[in-house]
Amino acid sequence: MNKEKRLLKEQKKKEKQLKKKKQKRIKELKNILDWMHIQAIDEYGIYLSKGNKDMVVRGLVLSSNNIFLKESYAKARDVFALSSAFDRLKGVTYFKFVKTPIRLSSNVNRLSEDLEIEKNPGRRKLMKISIDKMDDAMQVRKEMAFYVLVQDKPDVIDKRLYALKQEMNLAGLHPQVMGITDYEAVVAQQFENEIVNEYMYSSLIVDQEVYQNAIDQVKAC
Repeated sequence: MNKEKRLLKEQKKKEKQLKKKKQKRIKELKNILDWMHIQAIDEYGIYLSKGNKDMVVRGLVLSSNNIFLKESYAKARDVFALSSAFDRLKGVTYFKFVKTPIRLSSNVNRLSEDLEIEKNPGRRKLMKISIDKMDDAMQVRKEMAFYVLVQDKPDVIDKRLYALKQEMNLAGLHPQVMGITDYEAVVAQQFENEIVNEYMYSSLIVDQEVYQNAIDQVKAC
């Protein structure tokens, strides 16, 4: 009986210590967030507050565009379209290269829905294996993502995001609106300080002399 009491006492002591550590971690994290002026994150953006000023950060996921595989005319056209888009945009624009979990949640959801109505045992087994593999991949592996973000007051941020999306569409980048996983990845990078080599993603120096004819053709269109 004494042994059971002693074990129970030790267990309670460990639970108390874990609770204190958790409370300390929450307090430290809150202090870090306060220092960064981040108040909240949801599927609509990152919410900032500094003094009496409230701001929202929203953004887009840009699709990969391997410009090096294109002909001179197409290359010059894309560069000119993107530079023109940024010339038309008002306000500050931010770019982030971030490593994010592999985007397989939609595939998992689709397979899970199919699994609910599937009766064949063999197919059910294969579906479960596929779901488990995709869950593991999302937990362990990461992929490169390229975000472009805007920051503004809550009453105008949607208008800014719409204008940004329109311009990115015109530049041929086919963007998608960021979701909560994307916003969490952007903020997490600040804490983890994971370095992403931007040159791994893309780099380009436009030689004015070499591409001048192509650039003139684009401007004439």
